Amino acid sequence: MKKNMKFPFTNWHLNFTKENRSASKEEISHVSAWSPDLYYRRDRPMLLSTVYRCVDLISDSVAMLPFETYKIDNEGFKVQYKSHPAYNVLNFEPNSDMTRFTFFKTMIASMLLTGNAYAYIERDDKLRVVELIYIPTSHVGIEWIIDSQGISRKRYRS
Repeated sequence: MKKNMKFPFTNWHLNFTKENRSASKEEISHVSAWSPDLYYRRDRPMLLSTVYRCVDLISDSVAMLPFETYKIDNEGFKVQYKSHPAYNVLNFEPNSDMTRFTFFKTMIASMLLTGNAYAYIERDDKLRVVELIYIPTSHVGIEWIIDSQGISRKRYRS
């Protein structure tokens, strides 16, 4: 579409051509929502006061929530299960370096800023949860493997 625009109170005219173009399917199919090649750091958005405040408010609010463990009793009702092996890890101290609040605040902030949050589950010799160790998203890689039945699965590596 070609237009001729006159600036008011002058003798100036501006000619311009407007072209409407949309990306082809080929162009779109090669664009991913997230690419490790992009220069991205978690602290960049946090420099904006609005982003910082939103992430801080949401992560604080979620970290304050109680994390309860439940089991189904003989009658089919849900009851609190405080003797569950993960109860102490979830409600008191996930690891020796972080309090419960700090751990979950960090996990939620990571999830909000990068889309993922990872924790390594440390277990004892009886496979009970001993501690949860936060792993920064930048230290985790995902690779696809094909198992013995031919099913494609994800494997996380840090």
